[in-house]
Amino acid sequence: MRTVTLGLSASAVLLVAMSASVHADFHASTDRFGYTGEIVKYAALSDALTGTNRLASYDTLPSVPARPQDPNGRDVAIYFVSDDSGFDTWKPFLFETAWYYSLTGSAFSGSGNPNNTSAGFVQLYDDSPRQTVTSATAHWTDANLDTFYLKIDGENAGREEASARLWHGPGTGYSGVDEGGFLSYSLEMVAELPDSAVWDSALGYYVYDSFDFAEEPVSVDGSFTGIFKDTTATGAGFYTFDLTLDMNSWAFEQPGLANQLYYTSFGATRVVPEPSSLVAIWSGLALFAAVWVRRRWRNKGDAAL
Repeated sequence: MRTVTLGLSASAVLLVAMSASVHADFHASTDRFGYTGEIVKYAALSDALTGTNRLASYDTLPSVPARPQDPNGRDVAIYFVSDDSGFDTWKPFLFETAWYYSLTGSAFSGSGNPNNTSAGFVQLYDDSPRQTVTSATAHWTDANLDTFYLKIDGENAGREEASARLWHGPGTGYSGVDEGGFLSYSLEMVAELPDSAVWDSALGYYVYDSFDFAEEPVSVDGSFTGIFKDTTATGAGFYTFDLTLDMNSWAFEQPGLANQLYYTSFGATRVVPEPSSLVAIWSGLALFAAVWVRRRWRNKGDAAL
């Protein structure tokens, strides 16, 4: 009887420990991934919200033949540090094309980089201090600490607030002529890593750092979605964007860029079990409960005799 009760208590404690969050400190920094996707233009915000009355649809970003991994995609830079994290004092939300790696000329000038192009450029640079993020969360998805989840939502990210810009469709354009901003945006990402995160006593949470190509993430599943309002004379309208993250990075396949690349670093306190893990935990709790009830009923029967 005592052994069964202790087993039930241990399982309950495990469930609470995995679900609880001591605090929400985290950081995410990676240039490993790429993106591609669809941009659709509408005349009215109501149409963009409902997906009706399309004016134009762009299934891919403008082709860049020099990017053979996916000519219609772009490399992406993702960066976020929570308010209380000690990872860095610089705390904007960065989602932008990783245009700056250089094959020729000075480092970080974008020289020779096929991503350094105006056409079809989707960019959000939320200046520091952060101004447009409405919610942000991150956690490790299970006790293995090798899968990192990130979710960031925001709104009203214009040029003055965040240097935000979307070059409309597969045409021309650059930051000097495009005006407008992201009315809403949402980044969701799940990155699988080749090894487990380790406890960082200075930061107070689990951190995974890569230091070479072999330690970079092995897979990604995610998207960057939202609505952009263009206020230029030539491109005025509302644009929905649905971009998919992938592993197609031009920069990470260029041996000559090894001395420039910013490697991945993910960190978070929270460990949230996946649905399959929760099912296993609850099944275990149910089994312990059933055994406890059965034994208690049997003991009562023995006492009656």
